[in-house]
Amino acid sequence: MRVLTILFLGLSIFARSQNVIVEEKFEKDNVPLNYELLPLQNKLAIKKGKVFGFSTNREVNKVTTYNSEGKDSICFDNKSLMDVYFNYSGNVIIAEDFSKMKVSGDNIHILGKFGDKILDPKKYQPFYIFDDQAIMRRKEKDKYNVVIPYKGNTSSKANLKFEGTERIVGENFYESQRVPGSKVFINEKGNLEAIYKSLTKDCKESIIYRTEYTPLGDRIADIQYNLTLKDYSFILSVTGGGYMVTKSVGGFTNRFTNNAGFTTTVSLGSNTYSDFGDDGSINNLFFDNSGNVYVYGMLGKKEKKNLLYNRIVGYYIYKYNKEGSLIWEKKFETGDKLEKIGVAYLNNTYVRLFNNEGKLQFLFASTQPDEVLMLCDINKETGDFINSDFYSFKTNNSNDFTDFIFASITDKDDLKNKIIDYEGLMLYYKNKKFKDYIDSTVHKSKIYFNTLINKEGTWLIESDNKSYYKVIYFE
Repeated sequence: MRVLTILFLGLSIFARSQNVIVEEKFEKDNVPLNYELLPLQNKLAIKKGKVFGFSTNREVNKVTTYNSEGKDSICFDNKSLMDVYFNYSGNVIIAEDFSKMKVSGDNIHILGKFGDKILDPKKYQPFYIFDDQAIMRRKEKDKYNVVIPYKGNTSSKANLKFEGTERIVGENFYESQRVPGSKVFINEKGNLEAIYKSLTKDCKESIIYRTEYTPLGDRIADIQYNLTLKDYSFILSVTGGGYMVTKSVGGFTNRFTNNAGFTTTVSLGSNTYSDFGDDGSINNLFFDNSGNVYVYGMLGKKEKKNLLYNRIVGYYIYKYNKEGSLIWEKKFETGDKLEKIGVAYLNNTYVRLFNNEGKLQFLFASTQPDEVLMLCDINKETGDFINSDFYSFKTNNSNDFTDFIFASITDKDDLKNKIIDYEGLMLYYKNKKFKDYIDSTVHKSKIYFNTLINKEGTWLIESDNKSYYKVIYFE
């Protein structure tokens, strides 16, 4: 099971130079399986190994990390593991023994400079993975959390009590069809952080509560952000601020959330679709390098009864300083540009905020009923609107579950057989150096790209998912 952690970073999309980090061909029984950005170290991890027929499990034999200059470091080699991922800092790896068909392996492995800590998955479930200890859920009749140091065999009960739930539920709050928005994760300082979002019955007011705790649950600080929309209502969209679930026609659900806490929608077949797992997607938080906090989301019409499922009329951004004081708030209407995106299509949206050379870059995309990308430039200091651009694209869901790169977006005219993600499409239109590189790639079959934006630069992963892969870093 993958543990939820989240990192808020001042992401920059301006590229000055580019470096080829690694370029390799696929080899039999030694293929790239997947990759992971380690944001705090600004490194990329490549996981290689084997795939087995129709099994969705992948055998990871080797993990290598690369820094922005191309220097590599082998984390492990000649192992047989699956479900491999890093903790918040990138210093610890969590994995399970490989099994072709079983959902979980025979052992949980926690690997780092301390060695290989092995735990029984029948007894423990990973919860919060720190650099020197893990907080696990003990699977007994009376479930509880236990602190397990990586060195030695001692353990102790963890009495974690996070304040916040009592502030977001009750008769004065929105009666949700799901659950209220909440997250507990390890922040970039290595402390636990809890975020809870309240929402009034009319969906016009919300309070975001952020509380920081030590790794053992002692309270450090509490900050809250008050948001009021007045002439609009809060509305669900895929902001990355909440859980998404994958549903099938038969009702089976499963969460797909990456190690940074952000959800990735992957097409798993015509009988599945992505839907909201809680109400946290009404907005998300973006931190810049100065510690300022931006809360962003979409605006809904005020007269709709089931307010969170509503028609989009615009978007909003609130800026707070590190102490939680409001600096500015802005609401932007989009007129008739997005009016076709009705209630049934909110789970097919994609909303993110980036830093672009002193400007905020607001990204909105939707695949239904029209495939539209909206990019808006906002003055970071004042919140004033600068300009917006609208682009059309088309989806190309041609991935197989064994593919190295999952991407499904292409441009109708320029990209053709180049399949990319929303961040890549944004950079294609906004950054000449990035566009020049994408345009320079030539291949007979389809080429897939995935774009990972970090505060120091952008990682571009490229592959045809058959014969080669390549990693380029844009500073």
